[in-house]
Amino acid sequence: MSEDPYVLDRSAWRNLTFACPDADPRRVVDILVLLDMSYTQQVVALDLQQQGLLTNELRRKCDINKNAADTLREGDDIANWQERLSDSEIEKIHLARAFIMNPEVLVLQRPFRHFSEGQGERKRLMEAIRQHITCRGLGMDATTVGRRRPRTVFYTAEQKSEEDAADVIWEINDVDKSISMRLGTASIEAEGKKDGRQPSEAPPEQSRESGPGRQENIAGKPGLLSTTSCFWMPCSKDTENQQINRSQY
Repeated sequence: MSEDPYVLDRSAWRNLTFACPDADPRRVVDILVLLDMSYTQQVVALDLQQQGLLTNELRRKCDINKNAADTLREGDDIANWQERLSDSEIEKIHLARAFIMNPEVLVLQRPFRHFSEGQGERKRLMEAIRQHITCRGLGMDATTVGRRRPRTVFYTAEQKSEEDAADVIWEINDVDKSISMRLGTASIEAEGKKDGRQPSEAPPEQSRESGPGRQENIAGKPGLLSTTSCFWMPCSKDTENQQINRSQY
């Protein structure tokens, strides 16, 4: 998914579901609420009402996190709904569209760039990414998670906290283009508990890639990188070690 969001010249509902037009309205609204998309929730409610799909349950969900400034009044022209979108709301539409599509592998280029830390938006997005991986899709039936294929997310980080939240961190040396891999902080702590190590202790020797198609085994973790392709993209032009983070259930 590109770092530059794009809103199509169509209704909010069709913007969100153009890749899966038969999406369950309940699941779509749940994703909007999870990302705190107050204004888009109001517009989607009107879209669903026009289609005869707005139930009382959906109406209540669309009013969750409702901001007074986002209230739509009777007679408002929702044909021009895009004109009231903030930069962060546009980025959320971009992300919600991807989560609604629910791919097995999701590659996000700088997804945190448009959000501030002070309002908790970056944390909210990280929680949505983790939930997408853990539940194998946002808003999906929890009782069937074992029958769905795993989800993997690759993303470029803006801050070290976002980097460490990943299960695995890939680093690309900007000089010789070599690729190295290490576990994120959360994975190190989880593995330490299993192996009896303290969270601060380093894990056993990890794998290192030194060129396309060449990969050593991870000591004691033969399946960790199975079926995994290597994706990378620059964090910024002046970053010495370009990094790509991978989270996998």
